[in-house]
Amino acid sequence: MLKKLNIKVVLMFLIICGLTGSILQAEEIPTIEFIKASLKNQENLSYPALKVKCQITILTDGEKENSEIISQYVRTPNCFFMEKKCFKGKELKFTYKGKYERNSGTRKEISISQSDKKFGEIDMGLGPILSGIKLETTYFPILLKNSYFLYDALEKGKVTGEQKVIDGHKCWLVKISEGDICYNIWLGQDIGFCPVLIERTTNNKIEDTVEFLDYKEVCKDFWFPMKMITEGNTPEGLIKNIWKVEEISVGKAISEEETKIEFLPGTVVFDSTTGTTFEIPKK
Repeated sequence: MLKKLNIKVVLMFLIICGLTGSILQAEEIPTIEFIKASLKNQENLSYPALKVKCQITILTDGEKENSEIISQYVRTPNCFFMEKKCFKGKELKFTYKGKYERNSGTRKEISISQSDKKFGEIDMGLGPILSGIKLETTYFPILLKNSYFLYDALEKGKVTGEQKVIDGHKCWLVKISEGDICYNIWLGQDIGFCPVLIERTTNNKIEDTVEFLDYKEVCKDFWFPMKMITEGNTPEGLIKNIWKVEEISVGKAISEEETKIEFLPGTVVFDSTTGTTFEIPKK
């Protein structure tokens, strides 16, 4: 009888130790490699495309400006695409379309003013499309001596072991430093290590912050912030942009037609790759 009891006690002890070990293991400081794999998985889960439409409200020193932006951002395996419509009150001031080819690194864009003046550009790099990419957790731009996407910049980072709960998510702190610049990046453990708060500091002074709020599980295990708030000091004052997602689609193919950039008749185009300017003939 005693022998059977001892066996039960030993088994119970092993089970408890096993469970405790799992809990401790889950609480271990995550490695940069694990965090990167989790972030990359977020992109994989949204394959082949992500499409987001949002409304951006601008505040200066806490006062709402009489202007808003309707933005649509698309990410496919081949490109980053963004379309913006900027309003002053209810009046459309200008529109913008830009497409960055991921394979070649070239960007093609067109802007149309309220007076119907059309300006186009062909260039290298992301340019204004970076503002749309801010919504992307994997591709958030980290600006050091060189620019990096968050996924790549993590290689320069260190997981400090510091934790805190932000917007209901248990977060780990990763610091990325270069010279006087430091990024404090809080990543949510329960949302695939997507960022919840990013602070950029210079000489230990916070220059700007980005909050990723109201994360939603858009499809199984794929998380996306339905609200983003960026805040930073400028010569015009404290500028706050509030992004609210109105529509989101993941895992659905997007045709080339949807991300096509066409220079309309009358467009003046500057091609920085050749240093030439030309105009598309009017019909």
